[in-house]
Amino acid sequence: MKKLVLLFTLGPVLIAFMKDPGQSVSSNLTSQEEVTAVLEKFHSSFGNRDTATLRKMITSPGLYCGTYPDEYSDDRDFVLDYLMTDYFADTATVYTVTEREIQMSPDNNSAIAMELFIYPPRSKKYNTRCNTHLLKVNGNWLIDSFSMSLVISNWEMEKINNLN
Repeated sequence: MKKLVLLFTLGPVLIAFMKDPGQSVSSNLTSQEEVTAVLEKFHSSFGNRDTATLRKMITSPGLYCGTYPDEYSDDRDFVLDYLMTDYFADTATVYTVTEREIQMSPDNNSAIAMELFIYPPRSKKYNTRCNTHLLKVNGNWLIDSFSMSLVISNWEMEKINNLN
């Protein structure tokens, strides 16, 4: 009898500590699916040089970084004009995200994503990593920051450093 009383007393307490009351699994999956759809649209628009769509998806101001040390700005329009007209204006590029991890905030109103892909205009051998921050504003997901970098393994970096 003591075991039953203990079970009925401690059981609900343990369950309460195991579940975050402000976050349900189904709402988290829905938010992650929404974020995934936004990221897919971002990459499709980026690859197809669709600046009109990108301008609607990216906030200004924000923080946007390319792969070069001096490629950063808080001005969405400057970044898009630079990337789409000065640097990659020649042709559309199809690429596929090969790895994606998304971390949702507890309230499901912001997310951080890490993605890997080969971006041929930059490198046909090395992955590009894109770290992106998204905010849900008035029911819409917007990108307020991204940072792209080439990802080179330590042993390959040693070879590159020894070239000089």
